[in-house]
Amino acid sequence: MQRSYSYDFVESYRDNWWNQDWGAGDYGNYATPSKKISVSFLTPVQRSEGEQETSTLMKQGGAKIHLGELVLDYAKNHSADPDVPESLYLVLRMMHYGSWTSGGDDSTNEILASQEETISKGVSRLLRQCYVASPWTKKSAPFAE
Repeated sequence: MQRSYSYDFVESYRDNWWNQDWGAGDYGNYATPSKKISVSFLTPVQRSEGEQETSTLMKQGGAKIHLGELVLDYAKNHSADPDVPESLYLVLRMMHYGSWTSGGDDSTNEILASQEETISKGVSRLLRQCYVASPWTKKSAPFAE
């Protein structure tokens, strides 16, 4: 089923960003090479490019961890960048509204949950310590740990 809203809208049902196991089950099976839906409007070259891009994306892991780590690292190394507070806020919002991370087994799920918690706490701490006066810090309060 397609999204009800545009892609710049954050879906409260957590259908946002990609997940660690995106395409592994019934939800999202359009991403699995063995269970493709018809995309006849795409040329074979476009379908092949899409499959390669999906494969590359999935090797990065889930969005919450991959993007969260990138933003947190950037924020630590570029603290004067005026866009950092908003980026940190967006990570917290992503953590809140992103899909649940699942690696398949309990020990993997615990590791992924721990990574997400570490990122979320790091982002919250950085916002509160370095960007106290930023409106993004105040706006992030509902998502902060």
